[in-house]
Amino acid sequence: MFYISKTIADINDANFCIRYNSFGRLYQNFKSIGPTIRVVSQLRLSCNKQIRIWFKNGGSHSIDSQSICTLCSSNENEDLIHLLLYCHIYGPIRAHYFSELNINENNIHELLTIKSKYHLNKLYFYIIELLKLRAFIVNE
Repeated sequence: MFYISKTIADINDANFCIRYNSFGRLYQNFKSIGPTIRVVSQLRLSCNKQIRIWFKNGGSHSIDSQSICTLCSSNENEDLIHLLLYCHIYGPIRAHYFSELNINENNIHELLTIKSKYHLNKLYFYIIELLKLRAFIVNE
């Protein structure tokens, strides 16, 4: 770890080359938001059959998108749109994190398109809270 820290410090001090200096800052920024990007990227890559979220610490969540949601009484499939927009069990969490966004099925791509670190964090913490609540209810 010391070697990596020393290398990053050397890169940051490398005023002779702007490219190396930029790389050092980029690496430090990515290191701090890496887990959030990973979770949101996996969410964006989910398919019609299954939503899988893997965490760096080895934990994972898997949701069968073709089965009926057992948490609410809507009789809808537990797909990405249902999780993000319609399942009333997640309504309070959704209201807390997405209150300023006007998201519906037609513009869900705007929710999954990261525009800022603030937006990224809102989506990430919504997903984390959603998965915690789901795991508690389903007893996973």
